This record gives sequence, C-alpha cells and structure tokens, in this order.
Amino acid sequence: MSISAINWAFKQAGIKSADKFLLVCLANFANEDGEAYPSIARISEYTCQNRKTIIAASKRLVQANLMCDTGRRVGKTGQIIVYRLWLDELVERSQIRNSPKNGTVPFLPAKSPVFTSKESQKRDTEPLEEPSRNHLSELIGNDLADEIIAHRKKMKFPITKRAIEGLCKRLVECSDGPAAGAEMILVNGWRGFNAGWYENAKNNGNSKNGGNSAGIMDGLRELQNQAEKHDASGGNGARDSRYLPR
Repeated sequence: MSISAINWAFKQAGIKSADKFLLVCLANFANEDGEAYPSIARISEYTCQNRKTIIAASKRLVQANLMCDTGRRVGKTGQIIVYRLWLDELVERSQIRNSPKNGTVPFLPAKSPVFTSKESQKRDTEPLEEPSRNHLSELIGNDLADEIIAHRKKMKFPITKRAIEGLCKRLVECSDGPAAGAEMILVNGWRGFNAGWYENAKNNGNSKNGGNSAGIMDGLRELQNQAEKHDASGGNGARDSRYLPR
C-alpha cells in the first residue's frame, strides 16, 4: 500500500465518483513504480462495483491520462492488466533514477519506444507543435485555446501534440459544442474532458439559466471581466447586476 499514491488519487478532480473510487482502490495496490494489478474480482470485493462498471471506469481513467495500460498481463490465466498510475512522485523519481550520473539503465514501460535520458527529457518538455495548436484554435477559437494551454501549463498537465490532439477529439463529443466543453474545463479545473463529466456538471449546475451551459459560461466570463474592470478603476466601477447572485 502506498499512502502517497492514495493521497494523489484523492486529490484528482473532475472525474466520476465511481472512477475516483476505482483510482483510490488501485492506488492502494500500487507498488513503488506506480504499478497496480488487482483482479476485477478483488476490485469488486473492495469497491462493491460490478465487472461492467469497473471496466468502464478503467477506460475513462486511461482516457483522462491518470493511468495507462503497461501492456503486461499477470495472474494464473495471464489476463490481469497491469496499470501504471501517473503519480507526480513517480515522474520525479524516474527522472532522477534515469540520470546519467547514476549510471543506471532507464526504466521503460513494456512496449514503449526506447529513448535516451536526454531524448526522454526533450520529448516530455518539447513545445506544442504548431499544427496541434492550430487545430485547437480552429476548434474553440484563439482566445479560448490560449486559456486552455495556459491552464494546462499552470496545472502541470501535458501539452504535447498527443495530449492536445486527444483533448480535441474528446471536446468534439461535447453536446453543446467544443467551446462549451473547453469553458467547462476552465471553470472546474479539469485535467481533461469527458462528455459524461460535462453532462453531470451541467445537470448539477446551480445557475438560474436552468442548466444551459452556454449561459453559465457567458455569465462566469462576464463576471470575470466586470471584476477586472472594477479592480482597474480602483474599486469605483459598477458591476453589471445581471450576472450577480440574487
């Protein structure tokens, strides 16, 4: 059991309760390399979730970049999936362990391409490629794309080509359009986007717009603009009462 892994799992926001329960359960089984491989029967015993729920939650956690399938299988039947949780401490420890000063062989997941220490660091820190940035801008607009990238940088979320392209694919699934999905990411501080999260957030919203996501997002953005104008005027600017709580 890893206390730090469990604490990390509890801190993850923007995911369904079933997904978070599964993530905490996997963290409970995680080893020092963030790997966890309890059987579905064992997970069901701990969480009281059925097989279908566990499999669906596992897929969503992988899509949210909170864990990955290492490609390895264990157990008597060789069918139990070995997952790796993307723990913050694991990334830091891996960078130290893979340093040339230590003279050690880099730790690499199964079926992963082989990179040298310098190549690995370059791959993880390289700037977002322009085609991917343009794709995001075309999808949600330049200003919103800038906010999404700034948000991911601030939260230390990946902004690689693969991460942004994956985000674009999921934003297209938003029922109210990609821009509305991007706005919801910023409002809730989500790591990624999932159409199910969006619907839950929209349906549970306490706005007087009756759950209309576009109205919620416009109201929140207008409040921010009004606050900035208010601060810039030394506190003498009047705020638009249409967007203030009643």
